[in-house]
Amino acid sequence: LKDAADGHGVWDEEWVHEGWLEVVRGDLDQELFGLGRPAWKQIAEEVDVVIHNGALVHWVYPYEQLHSVNVLGTLTALELVVTGAPKLFVFVSSTSAIDTEHYVKLSDLLVHDPSGLGGVPKSDDLEGARTALKMGYGQSKWVSEKLLFEAGQRGLRGHILHPGYVVGNSQSAVTITDDFLWQMVKGCVQLELVPDINSTVNMVPVNHVAHFTALTALELLPGPLCMLHVAAHPRPTFNTFLGTLAQYGFGMGWCEYLVWRRQLKWHVM
Repeated sequence: LKDAADGHGVWDEEWVHEGWLEVVRGDLDQELFGLGRPAWKQIAEEVDVVIHNGALVHWVYPYEQLHSVNVLGTLTALELVVTGAPKLFVFVSSTSAIDTEHYVKLSDLLVHDPSGLGGVPKSDDLEGARTALKMGYGQSKWVSEKLLFEAGQRGLRGHILHPGYVVGNSQSAVTITDDFLWQMVKGCVQLELVPDINSTVNMVPVNHVAHFTALTALELLPGPLCMLHVAAHPRPTFNTFLGTLAQYGFGMGWCEYLVWRRQLKWHVM
């Protein structure tokens, strides 16, 4: 934990000196997270809020390979919440759970809605993605959220968060480099070619997502468990995002997306 935090420029030794941080090692796909009954009981008695941000993220694995970690792990976190005194539960999910044509169309309508909703309402029941999700990862997140909604109807307090594409820290610019967006940037640089994509991309800085997550753990919205979206505003287009490459000295040509994809296949094969 220290190495990872230090590598991203956010580590503070005061967390240890002041006793603000205690690390307990576990495993998401094990019973009681592999903690053993005494450690489990101690945590259940001491904590007031559970923020569940753990998952196996993989764009190729089928649902069956992700079920243990992503779905059963969420149920184990839920078991921790209801053991002993009830706790607030914050589940950091993914827009992959609503990555269907139904929600794309709904979002486009609501963004221009004069009522000012601006996106999928927090009361949505996810039924628009029941049968249309293609990736096992999105399916595992959908199942987890539906289970939590049911728990919410039975008294679970908390929030489900849907961040967009989480990118680097807006203050320090520290970021991971192997996710989809930066791999796309890398492909553009290698091809010296940018695809013409005028659709928007919901990019949100990691520090904004972390701040928002912390707020939801401290301030409970009224009513049952609800879904909240962490979105970029204003939302850039892919053309705006990738167009900055030329501003930083990369010689870039423009082409249709299908041409760019074909060139990329030739490049990697």
